[in-house]
Amino acid sequence: MASYYRYIDGLAYDRQLLEKAASLTSGAGDGRISEADIQALYLDAMDAGKLTNIEKRTLHYISEHFRLTDKAQQWLQENFPFSDDFEANIRAIIQEELGFPGMRWVIDPEEVSRQLALDNQQDFDPALKAAILAILNEAESSTSLRDVIYLETGADLEDVAGMKLLAREWMDEGILYFIPLDWESQAEQGTFSFEMPFYEPDLNEFWVFGFEIPSRTQYLFTASVRRNGFEQSFSAGHLPENKNTSEWADRIILEEFQLDGMRYFFDEQEIEAQEALGGTVDKFPDALRQGLVAFIHDNETPESLSYLVSQVFLEEINPNDFDFPGDYWMAVQERVLELLREDLLYLLPADIHELSEDEIGDLSAPHDGETVQDNWIFMLRLPNFSDHVHWAVVDRSGQKRAYNYGFN
Repeated sequence: MASYYRYIDGLAYDRQLLEKAASLTSGAGDGRISEADIQALYLDAMDAGKLTNIEKRTLHYISEHFRLTDKAQQWLQENFPFSDDFEANIRAIIQEELGFPGMRWVIDPEEVSRQLALDNQQDFDPALKAAILAILNEAESSTSLRDVIYLETGADLEDVAGMKLLAREWMDEGILYFIPLDWESQAEQGTFSFEMPFYEPDLNEFWVFGFEIPSRTQYLFTASVRRNGFEQSFSAGHLPENKNTSEWADRIILEEFQLDGMRYFFDEQEIEAQEALGGTVDKFPDALRQGLVAFIHDNETPESLSYLVSQVFLEEINPNDFDFPGDYWMAVQERVLELLREDLLYLLPADIHELSEDEIGDLSAPHDGETVQDNWIFMLRLPNFSDHVHWAVVDRSGQKRAYNYGFN
């Protein structure tokens, strides 16, 4: 995904232009790039119909680090004067102010200028800082960087300082993209390489940044900063593959959460109908992740699955045997995961409250009366553990954190 670019000191350069310049200086001739050569490189850079800041930067990098004839050097300076002030400002924010010396970025100043012409209260520099901090600190999304680190390393979610340190280590190996307004056409032309999520952010309402850490995870992240107003910025992760419902369920349940043995029942038409209900959480994969996270981590009420497990296995997993509460709850969650590998998971249909006793079968409407019109509702049966039925409730509006509870 990042092969279109080559990164040097955090800056993105056009890989093909650099490779062609190298071939021009290593073949026949006197080892210098001629005026005709630099003009040919310019034409190669213009293959998408315009010369972006990355191509300009690459041409000037070639002029500074490759041998050029005097005529080639003069032609380039006269036709493409280049200032590095913008890049110096970005470097100061990312590397010096925020403390990510290894982070790389793809930010076109021409695109920044275009978006500054929109209706903005929030300027670009504070939006850039807010986006990076949103990726670092996001705790609400079930696919935040913090949650992905937990899923892929088993790090202690309760260890806030340790988790933030890990997040910083990961981010320092990452690449930040500023999402252009015409990203779709640029993606078709091959000049924009970040794969956007299925829930496409509104670029007229938000400054939007993409982030990838290919050395650490397949997840991609987006951060959105509202242009007008100064509400908290937010970030979420997504996987780049386009998958159908069955493939998404397999990926999330079997690979992300490693719940091999879990049996699950999701109807494709029902999911399509529920996605059409809209809301901030309007896609099934995100709802499923949030539901599973709620089953595993939510222990705030005596009716939650984690709390029930903590009571049933009190002799085996006793809080007095652990030095830190986080270690204790991690042990409880491991037992919850073991139970989930033996359970039955359902997505409740929108008409659950209208079904007759014969029609409802193994399903149960949530005890507290939550509706599918307002929530994604997942139901658990754990026949080898308890006769309780448990529900995970994921608010479609995104206003409330997902939660779970059970009832006998």
